[in-house]
Amino acid sequence: MLLTFSFPPQDLPDFLLLGALLGIIALIFIYRMYLKHNITIREKLNKDLQKRNSFLTAVTNKLRSTQRIVKADLKIARQIQLGLLPAQIPQIKEMRLDVIYKPVAEVGGDIYDFFQFDDKKLGVFIGDASGHGFAAAMISTLSKMSLYHHTQDKQSASELIGAINRDLTANINSHHYLTCFWGVFDFERNILTYSRAGHPTPLCLRKDGTLHNLCAEGTLLGLLENAAFKQEEFRFEPGDRFFLFTDGMYDVIHKNRGREAEAMTYNQFAQLIKKTSIETFNTTLSAIEKSLSDFKHEDDYTLIVAEIYDSDIERQLLTTNQIDRALLSQ
Repeated sequence: MLLTFSFPPQDLPDFLLLGALLGIIALIFIYRMYLKHNITIREKLNKDLQKRNSFLTAVTNKLRSTQRIVKADLKIARQIQLGLLPAQIPQIKEMRLDVIYKPVAEVGGDIYDFFQFDDKKLGVFIGDASGHGFAAAMISTLSKMSLYHHTQDKQSASELIGAINRDLTANINSHHYLTCFWGVFDFERNILTYSRAGHPTPLCLRKDGTLHNLCAEGTLLGLLENAAFKQEEFRFEPGDRFFLFTDGMYDVIHKNRGREAEAMTYNQFAQLIKKTSIETFNTTLSAIEKSLSDFKHEDDYTLIVAEIYDSDIERQLLTTNQIDRALLSQ
């Protein structure tokens, strides 16, 4: 049985050739339109990108300019705030004083001051405004102005704290507040008269190493206009060492224990202070700073150390220095 095959004619009809040619032309046209469309899109994208880049450049330049202005303003604000602090520590024969003051930003909410009423009376103030930055700095500045104004009237400790509270509540329309401690050392009577407004309780370290809290009831300043503040008295003795501080001193996190680490507590800081009983007055602050060197401060902190002059301690130090010089000369 024979199989037969048939093939199409070799010469295609003209209309088929024409159709194929038109199809090729159409494909070429579509492809060129596609390329042109893509080029148009790319050009548009490039123009949009250039516009966005120009906008970002303008915004960046504006931010840098604003940053320079803010930095300059912060520098001025810091100078003003530092100008409100004591230019020097009072020199009193009955007492020695030393201070650590460190804001974590350009401006902060901590403030302190000394007022020497006469040869036998010294007022010590320490305060801490809530928050950080400009808001806290404004509260502390307003508090300093109020403190300066009312100390001229020689009011009692509780009356002065109450007067500052009324000034703050009358002028603060936010939820910011101030904690503070105000005490007056009377070197004739050997009495410290003081009031406290929600501030960390100051401590007195006796010569024998015992620790005493300077407690007095009183709420935060700037929240309740008619708040009452108690006034207490503490009899001091030669060699007593007083510690007044803001919570930034002990609200610290250990640097090597990560975010899960708990902050130091007030009681832990009190025990740290107690250990400084072996230190001389001149080495007390450096000993505390050394103990806190492994911790990170996240808030402004201030520490005032005041020691009642003790002739017995001075004689011991004098004798020790004489012995040291004698040994060195051998």
